Amino acid sequence: MNKQQNIPPSFNEIEKRIESCCDEQVAELLKEIICTEADRHYHDSKLIDALRQRIDRLIKKIFGSDKNVSES
Repeated sequence: MNKQQNIPPSFNEIEKRIESCCDEQVAELLKEIICTEADRHYHDSKLIDALRQRIDRLIKKIFGSDKNVSES
């Protein structure tokens, strides 16, 4: 077995995948799914807020959105 296959993709690779396969609305829906699932497992509002803000920044970087970061 080659354990290197389990290395997570870099942020640059993730950005390219998101940009090539979905639009901003899909990215926003994915953010909500990820944050909802994380909240169900971790119940840590600070962690979820930080995750949401990081995803918002990534979406803004990829799609050039002028929307404000979520204020949850």
